[in-house]
Amino acid sequence: MTAGLVVVIWALAGPALAQLFQQAIDQVSSF
Repeated sequence: MTAGLVVVIWALAGPALAQLFQQAIDQVSSF
């Protein structure tokens, strides 16, 4: 039950986290 919940949260948050991570990389690269 808990594993399923984690999978759902990961599926929803994954793309958003990836976008934030990419933005952070872009900011670091700009320096």
